[in-house]
Amino acid sequence: MKLDRSSVAWRTWFPWLLATSVGWAVAFPVGHAVAHAVGASDPLTVFRCILVGVGGGCFYLEEGAPHGGALFGMVFGAVFGLVVAIPQWLALRPRASRAYWWVLASTSAWAIVYLVIRTLFWPLAAGINFPLGLFAGGAIRGALDGAVGGLMAGLTQWVFLRKWVVHAGWWVLGSLIGVTGGWLVAWLVGVSLAEAIGVGLSVLVGGGIGGLVVGAISGIVLYQIWRNPAGEEITAG
Repeated sequence: MKLDRSSVAWRTWFPWLLATSVGWAVAFPVGHAVAHAVGASDPLTVFRCILVGVGGGCFYLEEGAPHGGALFGMVFGAVFGLVVAIPQWLALRPRASRAYWWVLASTSAWAIVYLVIRTLFWPLAAGINFPLGLFAGGAIRGALDGAVGGLMAGLTQWVFLRKWVVHAGWWVLGSLIGVTGGWLVAWLVGVSLAEAIGVGLSVLVGGGIGGLVVGAISGIVLYQIWRNPAGEEITAG
């Protein structure tokens, strides 16, 4: 039977695009809520974080605590990776055996990524005087965060992808480009809309649009490498 490649491509790319966009939209506010709840100093604040954090209530809770520290970075990264990976896993399940490994790879990768970003990159960036102003400086930092995250997550995911497809190395490049672009777009959209619609909603919208960028780019790479299966069980769709 001859496969309609355009149909196969659509059935591979579109679910991945949708899964990534939804995952990113939810991952940013939920990650912040959980990370702040873990570091909060009293049970009432923890309860408030869990209930209203996704609406922006947990972005600025305690002086000096919100956006720094190894614990915050590791917790945020782990939650972010988990929330993004779950819908992606659902998109991968019909096409690959043991796709649950994707969740483990993504969760551990993003935990390490944000541990490094919060404890190393952000303190270094804080001492840099960006000539184009605070907005441009934040955009540059967002792109750098995305580049680090895309590279490290791509490398970790590659370990599992290579069991399913032959040319899995291309995934690392796709992840690097996609996450860098997506992180930059998410930051720009979130900051631009924060005053008009509120911090929580702007993070949700920015994350969703950034996720579309990530899903669109990485989904193209995913389809291309999926055409050359390796030894693990894989279906054509």
